[in-house]
Amino acid sequence: MKFTYYLLFIYSFTLFACQQSESSWGEQEVLGKPASWIPRDTIHVDYNGILELMNYNERRNTYICRDFFEGKVIEIHATGEIMGIFDLYGSAPAKVGVRISSVSYDEDTTFVVLSERGYHFYESSGRFIRKISHPPNISLGSIDITGLVFSFNKGTESYVGGKIWTNADKYHGGMKAFYDSVYHISVTQINNLQTKNYIQYEASSIYHNDDHCFFAANSCYFGMSTDQKLYKICEGEPILYAYNAKEDFLPTDQIHTNPLFLDQPLIKIPYGQQPNEKQQAQARSLGKYTGLQALRGDTVLLTYRTGIPASKITNQTTNKDINDSLYVYNKNYCQIFASDKKLCDDIKFPSGTIALSYAHSLSRFVFATDVNALAEEPEGTVFYVYSLEIEN
Repeated sequence: MKFTYYLLFIYSFTLFACQQSESSWGEQEVLGKPASWIPRDTIHVDYNGILELMNYNERRNTYICRDFFEGKVIEIHATGEIMGIFDLYGSAPAKVGVRISSVSYDEDTTFVVLSERGYHFYESSGRFIRKISHPPNISLGSIDITGLVFSFNKGTESYVGGKIWTNADKYHGGMKAFYDSVYHISVTQINNLQTKNYIQYEASSIYHNDDHCFFAANSCYFGMSTDQKLYKICEGEPILYAYNAKEDFLPTDQIHTNPLFLDQPLIKIPYGQQPNEKQQAQARSLGKYTGLQALRGDTVLLTYRTGIPASKITNQTTNKDINDSLYVYNKNYCQIFASDKKLCDDIKFPSGTIALSYAHSLSRFVFATDVNALAEEPEGTVFYVYSLEIEN
């Protein structure tokens, strides 16, 4: 059950945000291209914590993972063998502080951790290499736990960046200034340590308006492709944005995603006001986007959850009621795009899975197991591997 409640915690961890009362999801797009999951493999890992696959090293066939609650970075082979476990929480120079927001491979034999203290670089053995500190205005609350860290080269220069809300120390999601002023991505040039901020809420976005915000639906998810395109989807807005990292994150595309099974209205609250108890309960049950992964080439995968029907939420609904109802009513779906085209109709997660852990290509998706659907809780951590077959 621990992993299930961790996912509920992740779903609920957003800044104060809000939106319009009518549905914003757009017209449904049925392509008539069904798809089906084909089971391929099972990965058993002898680890009893909460293991999140954060990045993949194709040459070594390994994943770099985090256990958020235990403060550990774990490297595993694709067969499930543990290659190393590194305890990184703490205040010593080689430690990351109190939060691992994200971790990714930097090169074949090194990895980088994003935390509230900065970017920490380590060898695959766990030996500390260096730290690049954040500018002084970056606080713990500026760095999302659903974060992203990435590195790339532009010419002869090397860069490291992450999902960091800059200006979030001045504004919060219940203020109009938040949507006008906050940047989502911070990038530091490694040689001279100069930092620049990129990517705001687009001027045409639903988040830019004069009188209201969207409660618990303002967080955005990012993914960096192998050709150094950065993609973005926001929880409450059905538009996939693309940016060119090599050209100072110049916007390149906007794709309307038209999710088939998202129809709940988001929660509109006037700026400066607080949500009432029913709205707070509704926020935890909202259907919204929950993730983005950039696959090989120009293929992008989005995930969303349907949430709980609005009719099931009353003034008497408790947090326990919501947790129980999410398990009963909520369904998780994937959408897959290549360039500006949707490849197939939205497809529900395979039975017995609760989260998409990592997506490589259409031939390899790694899902986290829903332990509540098993006859008995397994020892260690189990992942299911599937391929996706799209009908012509």
